[in-house]
Amino acid sequence: MAEDLYINAGSKTEKYQTLLPQLKNLLAGEDDLIANLANVSAALKETFRFFWVGFYLVKGEELVLGPFQGPIACTRIRKGRGVCGTAWDRAETLVVPDVDAFPGHIACSSLSRSEIVVPLKREDGEVWGVLDIDSDDLGSFDKTDARFLEEMIKMFDMKKLLLLLALIFTQATANAGINIDYNDGIYHISLTGEKIKKRIHFISSESLITNKEAHQRAKAKLTVNAGYFDPNNEKSISYIVTDRNTVEDPLVNQSLLSSSILRRNVDKILNRTEFRIIECDSDRRLYYEITPHKSPVEFGCVIRTSAQGGPLIYPELRMEEEFFIMKNESGEVVRESASVLHKVARTIIGIKGTDEAHILIFTDKHPA
Repeated sequence: MAEDLYINAGSKTEKYQTLLPQLKNLLAGEDDLIANLANVSAALKETFRFFWVGFYLVKGEELVLGPFQGPIACTRIRKGRGVCGTAWDRAETLVVPDVDAFPGHIACSSLSRSEIVVPLKREDGEVWGVLDIDSDDLGSFDKTDARFLEEMIKMFDMKKLLLLLALIFTQATANAGINIDYNDGIYHISLTGEKIKKRIHFISSESLITNKEAHQRAKAKLTVNAGYFDPNNEKSISYIVTDRNTVEDPLVNQSLLSSSILRRNVDKILNRTEFRIIECDSDRRLYYEITPHKSPVEFGCVIRTSAQGGPLIYPELRMEEEFFIMKNESGEVVRESASVLHKVARTIIGIKGTDEAHILIFTDKHPA
């Protein structure tokens, strides 16, 4: 994209259709998130002459003001408060024709009359920020805005993960033991046989990288995201073992200790379910295992490689036990992580016995 922005003088739909390809080209040439958020804000403001356009980024339990175009704005917004906080809490787009009619609306400016807020989600469904647009006219936003803006925010490459499951094969065994089926937005990957287990490695990077970058660096035949990390400091909140050594330990992540809520529930977080490949001295074979992190390994066996994920789904659902949700005294959910209560794109891994693993990838076409 050149420095000049071409603006279509036609309908709202035509403006979006002209703008989105330009934004895609712009973002493709820049890796810095703040720079991209700033340019998107400017492009939307210039194209539609909105009263205010900007981003809020998740920092702990608050949304903190990011790049924007327009009058000065509220700096911090608590989760569940106002239109922005509610969109974050629900992990869904909110179109508000009249802000004065929205319960708990936060009036950062008395001139704002209508609003649309679109949550920004990572691949696992976790909200990492919101796009907030205000108009000084009533009823400025509709389903057309929601559709195009939701499409636009997918351009932000937040499929950046510290923990990756890389299945590494030689050319001679590239297809041995692996089968991939696709149906209506759902991928089913099955891993069978002893050879495949030896080629599975959980890896981590020193900084945030994309799936594609990790795939190319590892020269893998298949790369699947796994585990959780803190986007604010790029530190892991999942244990990961590679070649029998612990390479990521969430206890070194200060965010777990600096937040009072996380600190009170750190034992639950540290004991989240993990996928393991076990190696035993007795027969030198490898075994799959899915179990809470603190579960002991049998005598004479070691963890060859592993990564935490969770929550455990079967034989029992452990959302509260692994602190993916928190309830109050009345049993109401007051905190949710990884959008576990919402239908989003996500990856699920399961095992059949100890020798067969299955990975289900639910895409945006068929969220779970």
